[in-house]
Amino acid sequence: MTSVDYLEFWGKAQPKDPSGPAWHPLVFHCLDVAAVGWQLLRKDRALCGRLGNLMGLAEAQTQTLVPHLLALHDIGKFAKKFQAKEPKHYPLCFRGHAERHQYDHAAGGLDLFEAIPSLFDVPDDRRKRLWRPLLSAVTGHHGAPPETGSYTAATLPSNFGHVGVTAARQFAVSMRVLFGCSPSGFALTPQQGPASFM
Repeated sequence: MTSVDYLEFWGKAQPKDPSGPAWHPLVFHCLDVAAVGWQLLRKDRALCGRLGNLMGLAEAQTQTLVPHLLALHDIGKFAKKFQAKEPKHYPLCFRGHAERHQYDHAAGGLDLFEAIPSLFDVPDDRRKRLWRPLLSAVTGHHGAPPETGSYTAATLPSNFGHVGVTAARQFAVSMRVLFGCSPSGFALTPQQGPASFM
């Protein structure tokens, strides 16, 4: 598999303060969100307990898993269609010019999970069904679960491009290493796990 420098991908652009940086790397934005989540769980043990109860996890497991998942909240932004929204910051690794298209990064992130669950370290269909509601909440962080079905495994190449999928995969692996967390290592059950969010 070819390596991609995922630090080339922008996460936030068009700042309100023009004296600041013109863009913020996607990886840094994702880690910012994970750090805030980690701090909230450390400082608000009641919140940590409620989330843990919903997922059937102990406090320490919740404090590991939730920040890890928060780091993946914008994984749909690795798509070339998202990156093309800011042609000035379009990653060179895509080669070529940015072509603007309609694209919802929340739906793209969830559809990435649907098409390649192993990217999220979810090994089989049974576990995929357990994790889907939780990953829907994570990727659909703009107020509602993302609409799915518009993007499929067949549309991944046109939405993400090979480079975008590779960058998303490398990023997901890096986050598992950084957080020392592997979703396949959490024993969730339909009675206790993410299905309780449905």
